Amino acid sequence: MAENIEHNERILRKVRKQIEFYLSDANLSKDRVTCCTYSEAISSGGIPADFFLKCNRVKERITTIAEIEEALKTSKYLQFADGKVFRKFPFQPRTNQDRCTIYVENIPSYATQEKVRKWFRPYGKVVYVSLPKSKAGTIKGYAFVEFNTEEEAERCKASHQESGMYIENRDPAELLSVKTFEGFEDHEGETETAEPENQPCESAEEVHSEEVTKEDVATQFRILSRTN
Repeated sequence: MAENIEHNERILRKVRKQIEFYLSDANLSKDRVTCCTYSEAISSGGIPADFFLKCNRVKERITTIAEIEEALKTSKYLQFADGKVFRKFPFQPRTNQDRCTIYVENIPSYATQEKVRKWFRPYGKVVYVSLPKSKAGTIKGYAFVEFNTEEEAERCKASHQESGMYIENRDPAELLSVKTFEGFEDHEGETETAEPENQPCESAEEVHSEEVTKEDVATQFRILSRTN
């Protein structure tokens, strides 16, 4: 019984974080569908909750609006009322995304969005991760990581320059993102995640058991600043 309760709480916690991501500044600045839905819903106070039940990462975990309501009871950023979900704080489009984003190579085949986010967390708050996959569904070996601030991205860049893992003066054609390009259809295989701005720390069971340091990251991954 206790195990079932803990399992359900874990599922609802993941649903909460996923919906918080969908409505985060970082995602709304990129996701046209969600942003348009959000913009249209502002006048009525929120997005109909059933919108999220159509999203893969939510519908694979829950099936009812009541579960969304339960999941959002502990959210500091979203509120549920009258079958709708809305933000507690105004949407502020991110205008410095490129300056906050780094391109990363040497991503292992077992990587997930959560792992990438945790690997780069020592440098600062990661608000968005794009982990492209091939048409066959395999990891392509590179990712785009967006930090909350430009200073955090610069901190990551400086660390990799010091370790010799910053990509300097490489022919763009040699980058994995170019060499593995399969056409625009490739973007259908992208998977993305983030944590909302000011997201509190995760519970102990959600944190990777092995601590990751800046030195670990700076010697394993090659990076390139989006603004170079």
